[in-house]
Amino acid sequence: MRTYDPRHRIRHIALACVAIWVVFFLRLFQLQIISHSHYEKQALTQHNRRVPLSGVRGTIYDRNGVILAQDIRTCSVCAYPPQIRNRAAAARELSTALGIPYAKVLRQLGKKAGYVSIAKKISPEAEARLREAKQRDAKLCAGKLDGVDLIDDTRRIYPLGRAVCHVVGIVNPDGRGTEGIEAEFDSYLTSTGGWFILAQDAKGEDVVTARSLVKQPRPGADVVLTIDANYQTIAASCLRRAMDEHRATAGSVVMIEPSSGEILAMVNEPGFDPAVPQTWKKGVLKNRAVMDQFEPGSTFKLVTLGAVLEEDIADSTTMFYAENGVGRFGQFRVNDTSKHGWVSLKEFFSVSSNIVAAKLGLMIGKERFYRYCRAFGFGATTGIDLPGEASGKLRNTEDWSQRSLFTMAYGQEISVTALQLAMAYAAVANDGVMMRPMLVKRVERDNGSKLRQWSPRERRRVLSEGTCRTIKEFLADAVERGTGRSARVDWCRIGGKTGTAQKYSPVTRSYSLFVSSFAGLVPAENTRIVCLVVLDEPAQEHLAALVAAPIFKEVVETVGNCSRAPLSPPFAEIPFVVKNDAELRVPDVRLLGEDEATKDLRKAGFDVHFSGVGSRVVSQEPAPGTLARAGTDVKLRLAETDKLARAEGALPDLRGLSLRDALRRLSSMAVKASVKGSGVVAGQFPPAGSVVRQGDCCVLECRPVTDLQGYRIR
Repeated sequence: MRTYDPRHRIRHIALACVAIWVVFFLRLFQLQIISHSHYEKQALTQHNRRVPLSGVRGTIYDRNGVILAQDIRTCSVCAYPPQIRNRAAAARELSTALGIPYAKVLRQLGKKAGYVSIAKKISPEAEARLREAKQRDAKLCAGKLDGVDLIDDTRRIYPLGRAVCHVVGIVNPDGRGTEGIEAEFDSYLTSTGGWFILAQDAKGEDVVTARSLVKQPRPGADVVLTIDANYQTIAASCLRRAMDEHRATAGSVVMIEPSSGEILAMVNEPGFDPAVPQTWKKGVLKNRAVMDQFEPGSTFKLVTLGAVLEEDIADSTTMFYAENGVGRFGQFRVNDTSKHGWVSLKEFFSVSSNIVAAKLGLMIGKERFYRYCRAFGFGATTGIDLPGEASGKLRNTEDWSQRSLFTMAYGQEISVTALQLAMAYAAVANDGVMMRPMLVKRVERDNGSKLRQWSPRERRRVLSEGTCRTIKEFLADAVERGTGRSARVDWCRIGGKTGTAQKYSPVTRSYSLFVSSFAGLVPAENTRIVCLVVLDEPAQEHLAALVAAPIFKEVVETVGNCSRAPLSPPFAEIPFVVKNDAELRVPDVRLLGEDEATKDLRKAGFDVHFSGVGSRVVSQEPAPGTLARAGTDVKLRLAETDKLARAEGALPDLRGLSLRDALRRLSSMAVKASVKGSGVVAGQFPPAGSVVRQGDCCVLECRPVTDLQGYRIR
């Protein structure tokens, strides 16, 4: 029989003890070496808490250093649910202090998380109420707000409010720019956030240690715009008043310095307060000046006129028949707002005849007209530093209908943005050079170091300097004697053009709505500012001469009182008359056109003031032949030729004259002309010496100079 050896039991016990110790040391090795970092993080989580620190977002300035958007210090409220003793009591206190629904706060406190956000960027009043509640809770040792903290944060303010809302844009609650410059330059403006480590001792109280500050936030970069805060607020105020007066649905004002392409003001209505999210309603966030597309109407005749003059198709004295207000182009009809007979190219632009514009479009031709539209920048984005810019609508020539060419010549069948149209006029004001629009001057750090800088950049030459000088004279004439008279100011010679375009109404299913616009050069020569006003769907008056032009005048007159560049001396052209006591005889300018009458009176030493609408002078005061002091304002009244007394006169001999001179002679007699051929006048009917009346027609037969024999060329 085998006996039991007690040493075996001792050996087994020893082996068991060794195994236990091996397991213990292996577990210890795992805890201390292998999983050290894991458990260290758990310990830090239990004994330390990270408090986020938000950095300051960059400031946005205008060209003169005026603050347009800036971060200011405020507070946000957070909570640590595991540390809250009574969630219902804490929710009631927070709801009362912050004005947040009780259920919403309770839902946040009930989350299974170590840290939750209760409210961001609270108002100073809410902060004061919450701090008072925490002090009261601490004195009473109630413990209701244990685990609730106020942490430093920032809040975005906009000192100019809605005046700059569409340019500057907005920042969402997460601190990201979503519109305007805030969105386009968000990567520069956004700060680099930091955090703050707060340790707890054995009693659970917060302790600041040397390791508390882990990372200091870095402020965002500043952005300096080309906007002038004075001009911006003036334009915003004038546009808002006009919107109320005319009950329009929308409107825009754009002001540009043509020599550099810098945007001085860009205003849209309806607007919003960028600091109040409740005003960020659907549709109002859109920057209409760069996003909305509309048919420009007569303001687009600038392109037609530029092409005609640049291609030497006609000059300022070339005569065109305006068909007395109704023109037929095949099966299509074109109407003018007022009746006109024979008008010069300059008069066409002044009275804004659609019929003559249509004829000019056909003379330019499809390919050339399309080329000039593209050269002026239509159908493509301008490249401005704003999100969501529209390119407008300019179809390729193969997609044009039979009427496209002549209707586009007066601003239909093409869509543009307000910025595109303003840049086109700025190109003419800049002697034919198209600039890229500039909205941002530079991006810089708070220490002055520049991260990016912009400078004026030419895109291309659109027209020659000579053509632009002629166009600027036409623009000035349109304001002095044409449809833009309500845009005149006393201290400066303005050049500009009105535009009234029809707009389709889905309610009436007809073109019963209108877009009124006025583009102006301030001043007409050596232009410092180009200003465009657009009013969408005015409820009562819709003619641009009565709607958009007066807004332009109000903006320019108010801006003229500002002394800052670019609208500063020697900008204003103060008119004056040299004193002269000599009396001069007033010439007879009756039945002459505006240009001829003005030329004759100014040559004789008199000033001119026109009234009425028409192509001929029907009366003058002082009367012809009377004596008047030099510089006297001679008042001339205009009317249509078909309303004049049909006086008789002898037809002059026109043979041998150039067609231009012959038309000028007939024009001074208010006699219509029908031209056959081209070149020099070789024959006429009725013949020279025949008695004709105003409104009669004279047929001119023209031939090239080489085909004429026996005629004296005059």
